[in-house]
Formats: sequence, C-alpha cells, structure tokens
Amino acid sequence: MHVLGDLLMNIGTVIAATVIYFFPTDKNPWSKYIDPACTLIFSLAVVSSCNKTLKNCFFILMEGAPAAIDAEALRDELAELGEVSEFHIWSLSRGKDAMSAHIKCSGNPMQVLKKAK
Repeated sequence: MHVLGDLLMNIGTVIAATVIYFFPTDKNPWSKYIDPACTLIFSLAVVSSCNKTLKNCFFILMEGAPAAIDAEALRDELAELGEVSEFHIWSLSRGKDAMSAHIKCSGNPMQVLKKAK
C-alpha cells in the first residue's frame, strides 16, 4: 500500500512538472499553483486509502475500550467478589488489553485477588 502511495505522488509530480514545462510561470502565473494542487489531491487520496489503519492507530493511542470485551459482564463478575469502583478497560496494542478496578472486599484480600484473576 505504501508503494502505491509513492507511485501516486510520483504521478502527481510528473503531471505538475509537465504543466509547468508547457505553461511557464512567467507567462502563465496560474501554473505555479499546479504543483501544490497535485500534492494536495494525491495526499488526500493516500490518506483516504489508509483511513482504517489511521483509525486503529488513533484508537490505540487514545487507549480506547476494546469492543471484543463485554465490560458490563466483566464488571458483574467482579461484583460477585465485592463492591467494584474505578473500573476501567483499555487497549494497549492490537490484541493486548488492560483492566483495572478497585474491589472492596471482606475477608482475605489474597483469596479475592486469586478469584478475580
């Protein structure tokens, strides 16, 4: 995909150079805008083709909650061990999720921790 983006940018460069060659900027002042216009158009094409990858990267950087985990069901399971507060789930990277919670328990905290695992 990256190679295709480079190819598109090179095509834009060739188009801009051809227009500027046949329509010099000293006689046609509008032709100086062709290069930035081609760059903008082809950059938008590359960004739109990478949209899914950019969304996934942004989701992970913002530490979004993973859709594959049912947070309410997990919280309910932990609530069986004690009162749950400060419950958070987030993605660290693709396939690696993290969870933290405060569980107020009565009894031996180590046994509750082992059950929560």
